[in-house]
Amino acid sequence: MKTSNKKAMRQAILNYMKNDSYTKKEEIYAQLIINVMEEANKFGKNLDNVFINHNIIEDILLTSSVTTYLHDAFGRSKDEFPTKFIKVCNELKQQFDSDYPNASEYNEKYVDLYYTSNCFGVRIFMRKIISRIVFPLGIEVKVQPLFVRLGIHTDGMLNIAWEKGKKGGVYVMQDDCEIARNLTESEMKLLEDQINEAIRLNSHEVLEFDDLADIIDAFVAQAA
Repeated sequence: MKTSNKKAMRQAILNYMKNDSYTKKEEIYAQLIINVMEEANKFGKNLDNVFINHNIIEDILLTSSVTTYLHDAFGRSKDEFPTKFIKVCNELKQQFDSDYPNASEYNEKYVDLYYTSNCFGVRIFMRKIISRIVFPLGIEVKVQPLFVRLGIHTDGMLNIAWEKGKKGGVYVMQDDCEIARNLTESEMKLLEDQINEAIRLNSHEVLEFDDLADIIDAFVAQAA
């Protein structure tokens, strides 16, 4: 199904949900969640790896900062999201914090109280209303792409930094690789592109070090 058709279908479902019957407490959260899903349904291609499903909604309730959470989850900065989307996410979180101020606090084992027996009733209530709104939308979980960024240490070693979400997104890890000679800026860019293409073909998974080293060695030898 085309993206435009999916968006139209989801909006029709959300319109129906607005007029569905709820208890007084359910209605408050139903409308807040509908607002979030409506704004997420408007995302453009610039946010093509971002998905807002039931798990993301629940995480937004518990995070200390919506924009920090979205960056950590998808490698996206606050400025990349529509202002209204951030606004409705914050409204949902503020309502939850007001109704259940202790739910996002940690216990002695650093587990959110929301996930403990202390908040069993809260968790069941929230999951019931989140599922009721979000599940019918058929939101697809999208694999977060990985990218590498290359740099040269002062000792001549090639530094490989892995990022998630988008190029320049969330830092994941780094490694160093010895190379036979120095590379120019243009060569570094070409090598970056080759490695990122290999990652894409590998279904956006971290390449084994031997595979990565083979790509680098072949490029350095070919470009010499």
